[in-house]
Amino acid sequence: MSFAGKKVLVIRPKALPQLGSDEFIEQLAATGANPLHLPVMRIDPFVVPLTAESASEPVEQIKTTVMALANYQVVIFFSRPAALLGADWIDHYWPQLPVGLQFFAVGDSTRQVLAEQGVDAQVPSHTQTSEGLLALPELQHLQDTKILICKGERGREFLADQLQQRGAQVDELNLYRRSPTNKHQEDIVRALQNGLNAVVAHSAELLESLLSQVPTVLHGDLFALPLVVPSERIADIATGKGFVNLQVANSAVPGDMVSALSRCYISD
Repeated sequence: MSFAGKKVLVIRPKALPQLGSDEFIEQLAATGANPLHLPVMRIDPFVVPLTAESASEPVEQIKTTVMALANYQVVIFFSRPAALLGADWIDHYWPQLPVGLQFFAVGDSTRQVLAEQGVDAQVPSHTQTSEGLLALPELQHLQDTKILICKGERGREFLADQLQQRGAQVDELNLYRRSPTNKHQEDIVRALQNGLNAVVAHSAELLESLLSQVPTVLHGDLFALPLVVPSERIADIATGKGFVNLQVANSAVPGDMVSALSRCYISD
């Protein structure tokens, strides 16, 4: 179907400037849709400090973990920001990577960021999700394997839990913080009042933040809109909140999310 002129609310954070444009927004616009990118959260990165005096507690924890990188056998990057920031931290303290490390990325866009930083990572070939990563042969038998997951604060614990059940010792390296922002609250409310055609939410945390910014009187209008999410887990959470018209993508990969949106019946 044609998306020409259809207004689609996208609420995920804007990409870090170093990562360039948002591929999902670009693919959505290419369909003829009108993406309204109004983030309800922002990304606050933890970067290598310029001086020791400028280091915060999270930064000191990152430094300690990265300096111990040789103690791990597997490093997993959960997102593009984690790949960008993690590669920078590793390069700062490890001009030459420790021998024997295996690197993995949840999705191909994350793998590409790592490749640009000189890190070769494996990625699931089909289902680019935590579940797809867990299906890889290399991550089946992990007794006494030390794994480091590079991610954002308060990210999903499912991957770490599953790896631990397989015998791995798992540590998490939080490289950025996702913080709620109401910078676009008035624009979101105005868009709902003027007529939206769909909403795209890449995480349950984003849905929570969106609902906190939309007046209760408009929740009914919001719940009736087609909602595109990247997993059944998030769909279940959305249903519990009150959404009734859901499309579940095969993954959070931009093409999969756009394909899921195409399955929606969208009308003004």
